[in-house]
Amino acid sequence: MLNKVGKFLIKNFWFLMFLGLFIRLILAGISSWNNDIHVWYSFAADLKNHVGVYTNRTFSYPPGLAIILAIIYFPLTIFSGPDQWGKFSLAVDKLSANSLFFHPIINSPFFGFYTKIPLFLAEIALLYIFYLTYRNTIFTDKLKILALVFYLNPLIIFLNAVHAQLDVFVVLTVVISVYFFRKKSFLFAGLFLGAATTMKLYPGFLFLAYLYIIFFEARNWSGSIKKAILFVLGFIFPVGSMLVYMHFVPAASVSTFARVDTIGFEGSLNLAFINYLPPLVPFISKNSSILVKIMQYCLFTVPFIGLLSAIYINKKLPRLRPYILESVSVIIIFLIFLFSSRTNPNYLVWVMPFLLIVYTVGAISFSNIASISLAALLFYFGIHSLSFKALFFPMTYFGYPVDKICDDYMRMSSLRGSINSKIYADVFLISAIWFIASEFSIIYKISNFSKLNNIEEYEDD
Repeated sequence: MLNKVGKFLIKNFWFLMFLGLFIRLILAGISSWNNDIHVWYSFAADLKNHVGVYTNRTFSYPPGLAIILAIIYFPLTIFSGPDQWGKFSLAVDKLSANSLFFHPIINSPFFGFYTKIPLFLAEIALLYIFYLTYRNTIFTDKLKILALVFYLNPLIIFLNAVHAQLDVFVVLTVVISVYFFRKKSFLFAGLFLGAATTMKLYPGFLFLAYLYIIFFEARNWSGSIKKAILFVLGFIFPVGSMLVYMHFVPAASVSTFARVDTIGFEGSLNLAFINYLPPLVPFISKNSSILVKIMQYCLFTVPFIGLLSAIYINKKLPRLRPYILESVSVIIIFLIFLFSSRTNPNYLVWVMPFLLIVYTVGAISFSNIASISLAALLFYFGIHSLSFKALFFPMTYFGYPVDKICDDYMRMSSLRGSINSKIYADVFLISAIWFIASEFSIIYKISNFSKLNNIEEYEDD
């Protein structure tokens, strides 16, 4: 039986979905995340001018995402040019000289819409594939509630409607891979996991977990070897194509892997948060290069920890056994948050669908999902934007003044763009600790979910 909240969500499902879409459309034109939208603007400008997208080193993502952006922006380059997508702002130019978070080109509302509408379509596609994947194991009404929890999550809305990050394309491709994997179509499962890896490298960390599940579910070795070969061949095709491309275009390789070598103690949702603990600042400053290397070595162990997690769940957590891949995905992404050099809340888009599945089984609570989402939002507004008004730079096209916003920001930041305000430094520290504590809480609950409790139902009060 569903409780009153559940009944309300089911009864008003389509209204709430359209409400989520309406909010996205309102935010899409009037808001932007200046430093990232500038990357997409520069990509489109390079495409228009027939310049290699890796030539100017502005775009630092794998070739898979370059293909996605080229498909999105190519029609735009036929009918218009960069002067119609954004304009130079003298006020923001002064600010950009002092901050890594802003660029002097402010995108037009039209460019914001054009960039974000494909993200909204990818969200809908993600929810549809999610439904197709789990409709035989989870009640339809519960799937509707999960869809609303995802679609109305303020963090998800922020990431796609304001930030315009591209991770939704990555997680859509991973969910398609899981769909084919559960359908025993291993060639296509490997193909889509490989395609996701060409967009961002971390989905490849699931490779060993996939192989383990293929072997432990098989009734005979000959059958499992054949399935594994199909999966590996599917995975190799896109990943191998990416590596061949990088061989002939070295700039793509340099840009893609530069983030792995980035010094991580600069403000991200990873162990770098300890750099903001005053007693440790001298030690971190002195040993940052060594500590970053340790983080990198830990990152290389994540796929193997994922494999061990799959084995542990299979042997010790029978209730999670039907959802090994989903549970391992949560654990792997959270470990990436800890050890990768640059980890921001947009990575949560990757894990949220699988986190909802783990919630449905009863391994974690709704408060866990809410907690980690709110911590991520606090991180964004505490460390990056500093002034929420700065998110609405596109409104300058309607006469909205930005000079005072830029002056206020410059007073709060040093010449190197770092935080020069104890309040905001404290907000970052609190959000990072809160976020990592939420991660460990979820991992702990998953690893100790040994009771054969029933799937949580929404009961009447």
